[in-house]
Amino acid sequence: MGLLKPGSSAELLEARLAMVEAALVDADASLLIDIGGHHEATSVRLWQGSVLVDWEPDMHAGGCLLRSFLLRRLLDLHAQISAIQDGVRIIAPGRVVAGLSAAHTDLVDRLGGVRRIQLEVDLRFAGEKYRGGRETYFLVEHGRRVPLLRVTAEVRLRRARAASRRRSPARM
Repeated sequence: MGLLKPGSSAELLEARLAMVEAALVDADASLLIDIGGHHEATSVRLWQGSVLVDWEPDMHAGGCLLRSFLLRRLLDLHAQISAIQDGVRIIAPGRVVAGLSAAHTDLVDRLGGVRRIQLEVDLRFAGEKYRGGRETYFLVEHGRRVPLLRVTAEVRLRRARAASRRRSPARM
């Protein structure tokens, strides 16, 4: 599953991003957050491109996995993209991570600078549907990558409800 090359696979990548955006319109997601061995799990609602926690928008929940604009920004900043089984992998060095947002710049600075951080995002798909993935921030020490933070998302699309056959049309 080789490296996705601009031009030849740009259409494939664009189609995958469109699948992510479609899932963010109306879905549910389970998030598992692992910070240094401490695990937390939560459920979120994806609605009209927003991530809702307890029905309130949360600008940070789900990270890149639930933020298509961050995925697009990674691509604009020339992160490495490759095809993996059932998905796409994006690897970004610290300088790219710092370019994502002010919050990412602050994170990179607090963790020791652009040479010490690496981000890896795996997006998973089943057919034409986005299923979530894993986002991992690594601390790079002496050539080794040590995982600092890992977010795993499982996305479940909601189905449009069909009109009930048992109900008659509303009377005017």
